[in-house]
Amino acid sequence: MARLHGRADVQGLPNGSVDIDCVISMLLIHDVGEIDAVGTPELGPRKKRTWREFEEGDTAAVRFARAIDRVFPLLHDLHGDGHSWKENSVSSEKVFSVNNRIVRGRGVLWAMLEARLHKAVENGMFG
Repeated sequence: MARLHGRADVQGLPNGSVDIDCVISMLLIHDVGEIDAVGTPELGPRKKRTWREFEEGDTAAVRFARAIDRVFPLLHDLHGDGHSWKENSVSSEKVFSVNNRIVRGRGVLWAMLEARLHKAVENGMFG
């Protein structure tokens, strides 16, 4: 059973046990940088370590956080009939290439999304 904090072996989610608090911190701190759009935001030493871990690390928590970071934009396009893919002439090959790293964070999640992407190709949702 998943918990919102602490260490969890989340059945049906990450490949291996991850520190959910760490994953949430990485995602939030990483998003601060994306919002600022100026590279590494001004962070204290602890938050800067978390930022670097997300950017450079290869732990189960990092892989899971990176997978989750890719899911929301992908779902946005899938549910929006590929609007931004069409508007920006994004090919299905590019979408598969950018997003297939989700498999490293959680293979089952990628399998589900990959099936939806193949259906999107059939439905002409790419630019």
